[in-house]
Amino acid sequence: MFNSWRVGGMARAVLALISKPTRHPGRESMNRLTVIVPTLSAVAALGACVWLSPGVDLPAAAAKQTASTTEQPLQLGEERVPVGEDEAIKELVALQVAIMKKTDPTKRGQHPKHHGCVEAEFAIRGDLPKAYQVGIFREAKTYKATVRFSNGAQQDDTIPDIHGMAIKVLGVKGPRALEKDDGEAHDFVLIDTEVFFAPDAKTVLEFMKARVAAAKDPEAMKKFAAKDPNTAARVMAALKKMPPPSPLTAQYWSTVPFKLGDRAVKYTAQPAVGNGPKDAKPSAADYLRTAMVDHLTTGKKAAVFELCLIPQTDATKMPVEDPTVRWESKPVPVATITIRPQTFDTAARRAECEKSSFDPWHALAEHRPLGGINRARKAVYPESVKLRQAPLP
Repeated sequence: MFNSWRVGGMARAVLALISKPTRHPGRESMNRLTVIVPTLSAVAALGACVWLSPGVDLPAAAAKQTASTTEQPLQLGEERVPVGEDEAIKELVALQVAIMKKTDPTKRGQHPKHHGCVEAEFAIRGDLPKAYQVGIFREAKTYKATVRFSNGAQQDDTIPDIHGMAIKVLGVKGPRALEKDDGEAHDFVLIDTEVFFAPDAKTVLEFMKARVAAAKDPEAMKKFAAKDPNTAARVMAALKKMPPPSPLTAQYWSTVPFKLGDRAVKYTAQPAVGNGPKDAKPSAADYLRTAMVDHLTTGKKAAVFELCLIPQTDATKMPVEDPTVRWESKPVPVATITIRPQTFDTAARRAECEKSSFDPWHALAEHRPLGGINRARKAVYPESVKLRQAPLP
């Protein structure tokens, strides 16, 4: 939900995955908290995502955990790992794996329902300011891409939820963010909320523990809300957001930051005016897929998104380590995503979409994910994918 750990895609609803409402009369409002947790893309928002296994090394710039963040002024793009984060992430990984094994490990932990995977063109603009001509944005070029649209947790599209847009750009050459990544895909994991629901991995862990405990203790979520009212308020606020008329008309954000050379940025994908209806009301459990079919297949119309950078201009007011803070700088358009008219809603394409995976760490080194939520994703996503792809016993 909140990026999707899609995400978006963490983003980055983060733990919509662990959310089955407890059956206790009079507790509906607290039970609804579980509906909106992201993908750390959201645990999506993280997308096929999740959380620090003991064998994962922290990025060099973030390898030392700091006891204080006030010793020296923060610099743009600087990471400062809070004390205890390593242990929190290890617990997150273990908890995520246990949850998936207890349910259906072949299913995505977050964003399980897709509305369609579509072929697209990802065209880098040729008029970028020099400061942003970095990595994949270094020169004007058009790449092939695949885009997956999804719900954060719900199977019924009419129920309020986080929604995801995951973009896999193909044929991107260059040094990778992960040493053992020999691929040429660059993933952008986005969700339709601007901020993540939790400031750090420890808070996500506490939320997840509370949700698991709620199965036996009906007061667990209420206790969590009393202990951390700010996080609870962000979760409840997401419940008020109505579903979009179409996945093609929503705006999506990364919620968490990424390197851009020696600085930090967040991403947002802004829809074009002609992408679909603006005021269609949710009408059926699969209306979002139908909206995409009506536009791209039946209507034979293209859909266009503008990918923009949201640059960090103040290291204190726009912190790298707290994705609950909205970055207020002006978005800078860097690429156009064009989805041509196509037939995507077939049995074969659905099966292919179900097998797909997206990870914000599948990126060039010059665009390495930053911050605690992304460090958690680095551990969780691979474990989640490993479970999904493991042969059935």
